[in-house]
Amino acid sequence: MVNVKLFGSKNNKDLMNVLVLLEELQLKYEYEGEDADVQKDVVFGDRLVLEYGDRLLTESKAIMRYISSRNDEEIDLFSDAEVDRWMEIHSSIWEPAVLSLAEAKENETSQSVLQVYDKHLEDHKFLANDEYSIADICHVSSLYDLLTSGHKNTLKKYEHLYKWIKRIMKRESVENVIDLLSE
Repeated sequence: MVNVKLFGSKNNKDLMNVLVLLEELQLKYEYEGEDADVQKDVVFGDRLVLEYGDRLLTESKAIMRYISSRNDEEIDLFSDAEVDRWMEIHSSIWEPAVLSLAEAKENETSQSVLQVYDKHLEDHKFLANDEYSIADICHVSSLYDLLTSGHKNTLKKYEHLYKWIKRIMKRESVENVIDLLSE
């Protein structure tokens, strides 16, 4: 089995998503916190670094895709282009909308994004192919931030979106990571 170490600050929201993936796949890993020696050797001085065997990987979504594609267990969390599509939507549409929601109150843009997600989740249990995937996992940290920063009632307005959020946040892997990061 490959040796997996993760380096980064507990304040890095992308750390939560990568840890959830590692927990979900039940991979053995070591969380090392911040390590200036490891982090100085990567491009752009990234704050999140995964040591996977003899490779250093950066950028949370690249790390998640790599781990998922190398996973030889029966759990397939990265199966097709639909997963990739939702990961791109997360980066380019969801995150900016959530950021504006977190900084102010619900606005037209954030409302529109929440409505699109709610409509999609009306007919789907999860974002891609009705199975839990890294597309869902990459939303964990922003969902956690919204739930813990006073936006729960806003999210409850979107019935299907809120049910999806509850399904994700109740997963053992997510609960384990929340516990780990709150130590």
